[in-house]
Amino acid sequence: MTHLVPRNWTRHQSYKFGSPNFIKLHTRLMVDDDYLNLTATQRAALHGFWLIYAMSGKSVPLDVEKINRKLALRTKMETWKELIAAGFLEEVDENEPTE
Repeated sequence: MTHLVPRNWTRHQSYKFGSPNFIKLHTRLMVDDDYLNLTATQRAALHGFWLIYAMSGKSVPLDVEKINRKLALRTKMETWKELIAAGFLEEVDENEPTE
């Protein structure tokens, strides 16, 4: 099964071990055209994904139903493929080490 990880996660987050109580949300996103071109649904999914990833500390299976339950959203596979295409998420093999 395909897994997802945030692109450049360690560059944007300062903690190295364990499950953090918070994640950094950089204000420069508000001047990033790739981010500004996302729909509200895509942004909600992305922010929720960042939280899921931070809590788990490992790649997240690309199981849309399971992610939707965790986020209380109704996304489609297309949403996740668009976030990958926009460069915010990366597909990885589940056995591949994360950043």
